[in-house]
Formats: sequence, structure tokens, C-alpha cells
Amino acid sequence: MTFERFWYASYNVGWRIVGIGFTLTGLAGVWSASSVWLGLAKSAADGDGPGTVFVVSLVALLMGVLMLRRRPYRPDLGDVSWWAGLAGGYDDSRVRRAEPRSWWTGTYRDG
Repeated sequence: MTFERFWYASYNVGWRIVGIGFTLTGLAGVWSASSVWLGLAKSAADGDGPGTVFVVSLVALLMGVLMLRRRPYRPDLGDVSWWAGLAGGYDDSRVRRAEPRSWWTGTYRDG
């Protein structure tokens, strides 16, 4: 495995791990705010109110879901950046758009 392949596979795995963290944090915050509103838990006297916790948690949850749903980015396999376009050595021979790819690393699946 070349360094470029290792780098982009690790890059995509890192995005997935951060996305899972944001999603779990958002779910925990929504649960915390909801439990205070439902009377299952008492809020701390010196902390933020449940409304603030709920809004911040929804933003974290949305960011996590968007990170998990993003397409793997592998320029070493022919992907083109959405913001740079065809600049930077685009090679049409490496693109295989119809073949399934791994969700974690973006490598093409066998079969």
C-alpha cells in the first residue's frame, strides 16, 4: 500500500470516527435535555438550561449525520474535489463510478 492510498483511507476512516462521535454526543445531549423537560432528572443550578443544551445537541447531531452520510473522498482512485474541479491531475482512466465502494475507506469492493 502506497502512502497516498494509506493517507486517503485513513482520512476517510477519521471522518467516520469523528462523525460517530458527533452523533453520539448529539444523541446524549438531546436525551439529557429531554429528561430534564420530562422531569426524569434535575438540571444543575449553575449550568445552561435544557433549551440551550437541546439546541447545541441538535447542531452536533446534524453535523454528525452529515459527516456519516458524506461520500468517501479518494483522489488516488480518480475522485474529483467538489471545490477544485478537474485541477490537480485528474485522470479519467481511474474513475469507476458504478462500482460499490467501502463506506469506511472508500476502496472498491470485490465482487
